[in-house]
Amino acid sequence: MAVRRVRGGLWQRAAALLIAQSNRHNTTWITKAPLNDRLGQILPQFFLGPGSHAYAALMWVAFVLGVAGLVLLAKRASITERNLALGVAGIAVGGFALVMIVVWAGSDTVLTRNLLGLWLPVAIVLACGLGARAPAGSESRSLR
Repeated sequence: MAVRRVRGGLWQRAAALLIAQSNRHNTTWITKAPLNDRLGQILPQFFLGPGSHAYAALMWVAFVLGVAGLVLLAKRASITERNLALGVAGIAVGGFALVMIVVWAGSDTVLTRNLLGLWLPVAIVLACGLGARAPAGSESRSLR
């Protein structure tokens, strides 16, 4: 019962902060950049950060590793690992959906640094795929 009160209080405080920031126009500088551009920056900045050398080449490497993580998750992970990764992916997707609902409601604060809380679930899903073991019965080499 106490946990529900705390959660409810946190939601109320977060909503009050969002409304207060919007009313003071403290977030209007964010909307000067087009939403499509800001959405397009999310994955590159999640993979590489805000600035790095050889950005274009590293972005392709990061993209390939990300796709490889998802493919390995689908092909090599056990059902339990897949289900757990799916639950964590649901957190990331749900968080992003919540952000987009807030944008639709009229408060556009989409910025990669405001979405950093979604980085950890995305990283965990990719780590589940990259760390998946080979299925039983398949030949795999191990370093000894």
